Amino acid sequence: MKFLILFCSILLSAYSYSKEFIPRAEDLITPEKIKQTINYNGEDIYFTTADTIGGKKIIRSFHTPIDPSNESVNNFDNDLLDYQTLRPLFKKHPHGTIEYHYLKDNIVKLTFQSSIEGIQKTVIKEIHAQYHNYVMSGPALPVLITALPLKVGLKVKFSAISTIFPYAIDYGVSVVDYMLEVTGSEVITLDNINHDTFTVEIYPENSDVEGVYFKGWFTKSLPNIKLQNIYTSSKNKDKNNSELIHKSRKVIRLNQTDLW
Repeated sequence: MKFLILFCSILLSAYSYSKEFIPRAEDLITPEKIKQTINYNGEDIYFTTADTIGGKKIIRSFHTPIDPSNESVNNFDNDLLDYQTLRPLFKKHPHGTIEYHYLKDNIVKLTFQSSIEGIQKTVIKEIHAQYHNYVMSGPALPVLITALPLKVGLKVKFSAISTIFPYAIDYGVSVVDYMLEVTGSEVITLDNINHDTFTVEIYPENSDVEGVYFKGWFTKSLPNIKLQNIYTSSKNKDKNNSELIHKSRKVIRLNQTDLW
């Protein structure tokens, strides 16, 4: 009898472990954690701030190159996010824009406006998204991370509407489910100052699905600021990606004022 009880206990523990509860990002987001910050990596400036448009609270996150040449100027991103949920509202890029509308029955309508070589084109797509969708391209990705309660061991799930537009003229869309995990901590030196950081990794929940692999180092001190990152295909998740590390040269925390 004791053996049977022990055996059942082991089976129950194994079942419980296999059914580990992993929360969704939308249930843990605290938008008040997001502060005005400037991040400079030597070539580009990234700026994040709270703002309002038409009386609606938003988060504005954009990046722009500092080289005034024509080639580099045509390489900016401007993401607008809903303040409470951080879902994307609008993305602007030299090659086009995406506008997001959230309809009934979990339908997201995306309006693509492209402007390549002076040719204007509008494409509308609708896709079912069971959960809140976030952005895995451009400057908005770190915003989601910094709004979470980062700590070593944290795991959350989230979903993204995957599209390579406007970085290429392709209007295909799909939903990719991602896992975000705080895998450890590391000391990063910036401006001769040591910073304690969390290492955060993001990858598709289903390893058979191709998506993005992201690894970022975020300051433990608030607001959590990205000091360096790797951004590549999920095919490279288990490879040595050290040559792909993009490092910040300067980060600035601005005084956050009450914008509303």
